[in-house]
Amino acid sequence: MHKYVPGHNETDDWTKQPQKVLSGGDYLTFERHKQAQSSKRNGRTPTKRLEGLVPKMEEFHNQGELLKVIWKLLYSTSSARDQGTLYAARNTINAGNVTEDPADDFYAAFDLVEKVTTAYIITGSLTHFGMKSIDSIPCKNVYDAEVGNTNEMKEYIFDQARSFVKTFTLPEVPKLPEYGPNCNTYNCRYCGKKYKQPHSLRGPQKTRILHSWSL
Repeated sequence: MHKYVPGHNETDDWTKQPQKVLSGGDYLTFERHKQAQSSKRNGRTPTKRLEGLVPKMEEFHNQGELLKVIWKLLYSTSSARDQGTLYAARNTINAGNVTEDPADDFYAAFDLVEKVTTAYIITGSLTHFGMKSIDSIPCKNVYDAEVGNTNEMKEYIFDQARSFVKTFTLPEVPKLPEYGPNCNTYNCRYCGKKYKQPHSLRGPQKTRILHSWSL
C-alpha cells in the first residue's frame, strides 16, 4: 500500500521523504497498521519505515467503539423494569432494532443513546431551573443582571453550565477513610498485628466491627 504514497522511494536514499497520507480504517486495521510500522522501525529510509502512511481510526468506527463501552457499562436486559435505565428506555420507545450488540444496528443504537441523553439533559435542566415543563417560566437560577450586557450574560451561562455539570453529570466519589490502607502490608487498624494474606486480616477486623456494633 505504501507504494501508492507520493514520494515513495525504493532506493537507499534516506534524504527523500514521502508525503504524509492519512490511512483510515476500523480499530483492527489501525492496530495492524501500527504493528506493521513497528516491525519496520529499523528501516534505513523513511519509505522502508513506512513513514508515508499515518494510521488513524475513522470517526464512524470511533463511535462504534464508544457504543460498545456504553453497552458494556449501561445496557442490561435484566433492567427492563428499572425506570431510567437504557434498556427500559429502549422498551418504552419501542426501539426493537436495538440489541445487546450495538454493532448489529449502529444507527439504531446511536439513535437510542442520542434520545436518552437529550431526555436526561432536558430533565436535568427543568430541575436546575425549577420548571415543571418546558413551557414553564424558570424560578431558580434566574438571570437577574442587565439584559444586553455581554460579559454578564456570558458569565451567567458559564456559571450555570458548570453548576449543571457538577450537579447532574459528575459522580460523587466518597473519600477514603482515614484508616484506609497506606502501604502494601496487611496490618490490622485496631491492634497493629501484621498478616501475610488479606483474607487473614478480614476475619479479625470483621469480628472487631461486629463487636463494636453490639455495644
